[in-house]
Amino acid sequence: MMKTFKTLLVAILFGLGSTWAPLAQAAVTQVAFAGFTIPEKDTRPQIIKVDLTAYTSSVEECDSDPFITADGSTTRDGIIAANFLPFNTKVRIPALFGDKVFEVHDRMNTKFSRRIDVWMEKKSDMWQFGLKRQAIVEIVEMGDGKTQWNKAKIVAVK
Repeated sequence: MMKTFKTLLVAILFGLGSTWAPLAQAAVTQVAFAGFTIPEKDTRPQIIKVDLTAYTSSVEECDSDPFITADGSTTRDGIIAANFLPFNTKVRIPALFGDKVFEVHDRMNTKFSRRIDVWMEKKSDMWQFGLKRQAIVEIVEMGDGKTQWNKAKIVAVK
């Protein structure tokens, strides 16, 4: 095996016999990674600090259809709005919500470029939540940015 590898390597380096090139490349690839393990992808969440607020499904806070989010899904517990993260991004806010995972499905007013808005069912909970400055947020998984809108259905309505 080693003699064959050396012969192939010499053939490549000195341009002797182009028919050896594919075989030599395969041998070099195998030898180059022999004994090495490729490290696994880093699965630790990315940590960011952002201001947090809360919102509810009301016309004065949203638009004329307050129970439909910006990506077309329905409001529910675990929904957040954020302009700087792609739709479907999963985050945790450990200091306030422990291991609960939230998903980005909504957007905010464009003046809030680095803020997260947590959806809440009751206005009283929203007012009690208030503004949390520089809260630690863990990005568990970056989203794909895809929306939930059924485009065929929207076209049919028009």
